[in-house]
Amino acid sequence: MQEQAERIRAWIASYLTAWRAAWDAASESTRAHVHTFRAEDLRAPVQFRVTLCTDPKYPFCTTALTLARDPNTPDGEVTIEIEAPDTLAQRNEYRANMLVQYFESMRQNYAPGREFEPPLLNAGVRYRAANGSFWVLPDDVSRLPIEELIAHHFREQTPHVIQPQPTFKPRHLFDLRQTREEVTFATWLESPTNVRELLWELGIRAPCWYAISLPRSMVLPGASGDFDFVAGELEFLMTNDEWRARRTRIAATYPLAAHPSRIDQDTVDEAARDGCVGWPPDPSATLVGVEVKVSKYDGTSDHLGATHENEGERIVGQLKRLRQIGSVRAALLHLIVTNPRGGWGTADQDLARAYRKLESLMPLIKHDHFGYFSAVLASVAHQDERFAGSQTRLLADPSPPTLERTTDSDEPRKRLAEALGKLPRPRDVIQPIRVCADCKTLFRAFAPSADQCGCTRRG
Repeated sequence: MQEQAERIRAWIASYLTAWRAAWDAASESTRAHVHTFRAEDLRAPVQFRVTLCTDPKYPFCTTALTLARDPNTPDGEVTIEIEAPDTLAQRNEYRANMLVQYFESMRQNYAPGREFEPPLLNAGVRYRAANGSFWVLPDDVSRLPIEELIAHHFREQTPHVIQPQPTFKPRHLFDLRQTREEVTFATWLESPTNVRELLWELGIRAPCWYAISLPRSMVLPGASGDFDFVAGELEFLMTNDEWRARRTRIAATYPLAAHPSRIDQDTVDEAARDGCVGWPPDPSATLVGVEVKVSKYDGTSDHLGATHENEGERIVGQLKRLRQIGSVRAALLHLIVTNPRGGWGTADQDLARAYRKLESLMPLIKHDHFGYFSAVLASVAHQDERFAGSQTRLLADPSPPTLERTTDSDEPRKRLAEALGKLPRPRDVIQPIRVCADCKTLFRAFAPSADQCGCTRRG
């Protein structure tokens, strides 16, 4: 261990010498973009504190290199400590916790016989602490090649070129009439965060499918209208051993200290692309649904208009339709769109004012079996909501309770599974399904706002 400590101490001295020489030779533009600790810290005599996190059971370590601020330590002093991760875990300090987290990720990603990648320059994570800066590296810092590290720090930045944007008249949701509800909902779903939050609140986890504006007559013969949103769970057709083998292979393409969630997500995405999702949907799988209503807020007059303000009973009836097809969770999603009357500042103000108005519309439904979601989309005048504007996070108050599936929903669920089964197998973890605006058939959409299957182009 003492030999390792001396090697690190010698590496730091060589690194500082090379860094200062490169700084003296660098142009002003390069100095302005140096990717390292703060320049004024490294130009002066500095103190380094090095923590090396090791475990005899694993052939790797993690290093934290800290610019210390200790008045009792002489300038230029390098303090090195070597600790096991279990010891560091007992400390109540941010730097030690980061080291332990890195080591835990490395443990999860390690497979016997794995070849270790060389120290990756982008694997280090730099933090600003109260007493200075520190750099966490998933390796022994003395293994870093100093010449490559200096070249990485002092490289010239590529100029950022702003591409000209096409000019067109924005299509604002506030100005839509007959199609406002469907278009607003599809626009809101364009955000992956919104989709995942909605599904999460409904108790659905990936992989899954969801359909927008699904004709009720498809599953309830003779019924009129559409289901605004129906979603169902799917399963992966893989054994645990097949899943572990796939994940281990993908993990080997990542740096050892990559967060396991990134590897898990890549594994899920690849499995879906490879056709490992069960299809057609199992009629007994979890099914959920949402009815959508859209209100308009005019910031000029501070007026919130809601055509469905007195339609609580009708909305409850629509939600009960979702229960008829076997939905175990159902909710009203209330979206508010604002008048595009200015820039970002005005949009943010209108967003806050519109959200305060929600209290007057909260009692739209009074029923213990359903939930209530709400969100606001605030517009800017220069672009429509597909490209710009402000949004609130999804608010669930109350969340939809989980109910037992009714036995009389068996046939509707079978009809729904049969209709979906005619579509190709999903290749996405979350698969949108739409009804074509031209030929009125279901199709597997690449995005929630796509409402044409391409039948006119094929014809």
